[in-house]
Amino acid sequence: MGPILRAILRSPAGAVLIALQLALTLAIVSNSFFMIKTRIDKMEQVTGVKEDEVLLTRVFYYGEGVDKKAQTAIDLEYFRQLPGVKSATATNSVPLGGSNNTSTVCFEPGNPSPENCPEGVSLFRGSQEFIDALGLNLVAGRRFTPADYAESKGLAMVDSNVLIMSKVAADFFFPRGDALGKVIYLAEKPQTIIGVVEHLQRPSGSAGDEQGGFSVIVPATSTPGYLVIRAEPNRIAELKETIEQDLIKLNDGRVILSVQTMLDLRERNYRNDQAIISMLILVVLLLVIVTALGISGLVSFVVASRRKQIGTRRALGAKKSDIIKQFMLENALISGCGVIVGAGMSLGLGQYLMHNFSMPSLNPWYVAGTIALLLVIAQLASFFPAFKAAQISPAIATRTV
Repeated sequence: MGPILRAILRSPAGAVLIALQLALTLAIVSNSFFMIKTRIDKMEQVTGVKEDEVLLTRVFYYGEGVDKKAQTAIDLEYFRQLPGVKSATATNSVPLGGSNNTSTVCFEPGNPSPENCPEGVSLFRGSQEFIDALGLNLVAGRRFTPADYAESKGLAMVDSNVLIMSKVAADFFFPRGDALGKVIYLAEKPQTIIGVVEHLQRPSGSAGDEQGGFSVIVPATSTPGYLVIRAEPNRIAELKETIEQDLIKLNDGRVILSVQTMLDLRERNYRNDQAIISMLILVVLLLVIVTALGISGLVSFVVASRRKQIGTRRALGAKKSDIIKQFMLENALISGCGVIVGAGMSLGLGQYLMHNFSMPSLNPWYVAGTIALLLVIAQLASFFPAFKAAQISPAIATRTV
């Protein structure tokens, strides 16, 4: 250890460069790994929908005197009789759809305090087949009946008096698990919880935490944002090709804005996240390669500058394995100092991203894992120059003394 430390102190520039390179790489790579995992978790969020069985259509009407409610009923009846179709419904929104109608849940009317109105939920309005059409799993209570439905006068209105809630929301508002039959207030109107579905992701699709599933379904017959068809998976592609022409035949006084599957909607919704993941992976690979090459180059420079020292040690009886061990141990000490500094930089960068870009707090395990990875890479990068150092002949080296 003594000769190693003295050699580093005599020429500290190379050691400092290796340590700083490792520290900077650790700070960037550990946070990149964490961001990649965060994005992957977001993209893997379940919606609660049978995504491979659902086809979505958006329609825009033009002209005067269009009875949209009647036309929606005609469209849904036509869908239901198509071969392979299991169910169809009309709704204002779907998970990952983007358009989000929300309302704050209160336990008592007329009291807007945070204790009485702790959170908001997304409102899904649908016809009687909403649960079946999206393939949701009803885990408690009952479905809507025709008597539950009320004509909605607008997206901001809740005119029914019953609703079905997602399980994560039910457990939040009623931690004792007794949500069924309880009354909550939406827009100052009492609503009885008659059912609970296993999961229903909010339309925004952006929340990776518990609130991402805070949703309720209300029975409403308002003008739909989506016409939803659930069919056998092997029929979805064919329906996607023909449904636009079928809708125009039923009523040519409208424009079909989009026809897409839930899988298409998922891909579009997370396209930016996929691009960010690809970019971060590229950054990580480039940084790791540059770091490995930098360490190898600096160790090679150190070896070249110490030929006399190496030759002297070899002449005094040091074996080739002793020379390799010396440079490997020296690089391990330098790398250790670098990752200690880098750990602090990683946590600092994580805090900066959390406070300024609303990122989750960096998990220290990602720092620990990246430290282990970089230490292995640093040792591998230094092995070849150390092996070359061990091949220096004592006779050749001593002739230069």
